[in-house]
Amino acid sequence: MNLRTLVEKILDADLLREMISFAAHLVPRIRLAVTVQTLPTNHR
Repeated sequence: MNLRTLVEKILDADLLREMISFAAHLVPRIRLAVTVQTLPTNHR
């Protein structure tokens, strides 16, 4: 494995880590939005 391949793998891992972190922060917001949208109109 050369240095370039190693750097690319590290960058890919960093990008994947950032994407997972971003998605994890969105889950509670999405859950709240779905809950609000599925409530009967008299409970809003």
